[in-house]
Amino acid sequence: MNIMNKIKIATLFLLGTLSLGLASCSDDDDDLTPSNADINGFAPAASDNSQTAQIRNDFFKATGVYLLFNDTLVTTSTTGQPELFDANYSITSSPAVSTGLDDNDYKYVYITDVAQQQKAADTIKEYLVKKLGKQLPFSFFLVDDIYYPYTTWSGKVKKKHLPMLIAPRGYVISTQEGALYDDPETVVSSLLADLVTARVNKADAAITEKFYSYSKDYYDKDFSDLDLNVDDFDNDPTLIWNYGFFNYGDFYGGFFYKKDQDIEDWVKAVLSSDRATFAETYGSSAVMMSKYDTMKEIIHNMGFNI
Repeated sequence: MNIMNKIKIATLFLLGTLSLGLASCSDDDDDLTPSNADINGFAPAASDNSQTAQIRNDFFKATGVYLLFNDTLVTTSTTGQPELFDANYSITSSPAVSTGLDDNDYKYVYITDVAQQQKAADTIKEYLVKKLGKQLPFSFFLVDDIYYPYTTWSGKVKKKHLPMLIAPRGYVISTQEGALYDDPETVVSSLLADLVTARVNKADAAITEKFYSYSKDYYDKDFSDLDLNVDDFDNDPTLIWNYGFFNYGDFYGGFFYKKDQDIEDWVKAVLSSDRATFAETYGSSAVMMSKYDTMKEIIHNMGFNI
């Protein structure tokens, strides 16, 4: 046996001895690895043969996205408590989607009927999944309703309903008590617009800089600050196009919208009209066409399939 082979054998023997020693030491020490580290909390338990589990598994196979109908996962936390899908810390916000980074006590009305679960899964798969493109979440949590209680100025407790929450580990989507089934195209279009708006509003400045540049001198400005007369805009509805807006506020002598409202308006315009259709109405305005093209490019670059 040559010297190199002897060295290799000695090295392997030493490594094996060390590994046995380490293993025996671990028997005496606390194991810091969670007992369910090899379990995916977002998938049904391996032993779950229910119809709901089958719906969830089929959805994952078709989309690559996990599907939930309950916010209690199959895994446990380090304290031994059931792990929850926590949507209270949403990563993006839109007034119609969520209230941002908040402590609202979100409540859900679960979809418990298997037939309704299948219907909800099929609707999301057919109408929303393809349009999300690269913006597909890690999971969808589908419910019949999302709301949180709040107290009015008079002390009365009411419910604020939301169509969607955007959380770090997925999207919580409400069927809005069945409205999703009655008119899926309209409801999903609204959900998509809210989602895109939230993403664009939270995008890095470099991404939206070009879009904002067209109207940067007007955002949140009163007409009076720019020596503009609201009557001129009232008499000529196309005049506002010169500034890159669809509309304006007519209180206090007129004012231009803020950036977030402008984003919302333009996202809806791009999602609802192709360029040729948009040009039929706004083609005479170079700034309107430029903002359309820029917003469409932003949405496309984000990975949405529109």
